[in-house]
Amino acid sequence: MSLRRNWEGENILHRRFDDIAFAKEHHLNLDQLQERWRTFRSILYDARAPRIRPGLDDKVILSWNALMIDALISAYKTFGEPNYLARAERAMSFLESHMRTGEGAWFRIYAGGQSYQPAFLDDFAFLLRTKIHMLEVNYNDRDVKSIIQLTETILTQFYEESIGAFRSSADQGLQSVIIDTYDSALPSGNAVMGEVLDAVYALSGNREYARIASRLRAAILPSVERFPSSFAQYALNIMTQVFGHREFVITGPLYIDHQQQLLARYLPGTLAVASNQESDIPLLQGRFFPGKTYLYLCQDQQCQLPVATIDELVAQL
Repeated sequence: MSLRRNWEGENILHRRFDDIAFAKEHHLNLDQLQERWRTFRSILYDARAPRIRPGLDDKVILSWNALMIDALISAYKTFGEPNYLARAERAMSFLESHMRTGEGAWFRIYAGGQSYQPAFLDDFAFLLRTKIHMLEVNYNDRDVKSIIQLTETILTQFYEESIGAFRSSADQGLQSVIIDTYDSALPSGNAVMGEVLDAVYALSGNREYARIASRLRAAILPSVERFPSSFAQYALNIMTQVFGHREFVITGPLYIDHQQQLLARYLPGTLAVASNQESDIPLLQGRFFPGKTYLYLCQDQQCQLPVATIDELVAQL
């Protein structure tokens, strides 16, 4: 420890050595050091106890947690570590049970055992994107229907047809409509909606979602060209539109092995679904054959002829 007065005439203790180096210098073994360290901590705690404790911000924010879950899913796709997926599913279960009412309304904040403040656009947009990414690692028709329902909720509460963009708040009583399009530390809700609507169109076959996404991108394109650093998420989404949003469909008994190989690759502007169950979801209709595993590359509700390997599938891009 350093005893030099290093902050406004007082000592702020800090470690200069790790445990091994400190023990060696003072001729101690690690067990002896740890025993003494417990004594040191007790003395320090008692000395600090009379001070006013710093404030604790322990609230749970819907948008931040959706981003965290999305990061865990990306880590699971890349490394295949089951614990990442388990944590993502556990966190999503918390959001579903604590930050949503029985009628399906979502809240932005959970703290002190209760949820409050209606969710904003970025909360919904990040949540919707995360649900889509979770669908890629664990597909079922029920979640597809939930994604479509959530999309409809966002459109009903936030979309301004006259402007061609989404309001930041669903509060209709505001004197002015606030529409945030700039990507700052976090991408804007509008930019993320432009991305996810492509995926929801692919899943649902509802071309209205594609129309709204295209109109959103067209409205912001001049700003992206002038100030690309302020619209990074939009720029990525516009690039996807130029090359076309693609969908990977994997069906059959060996779908899990192929799915893991595919998700480990970085393929922006795509959506991957894999299943061994017959489905009435448009993207999966007519793709199942008993005992056969097929891989399809699709775009705009049409698929190319199936192939048998991931390398062949990716080569079709």
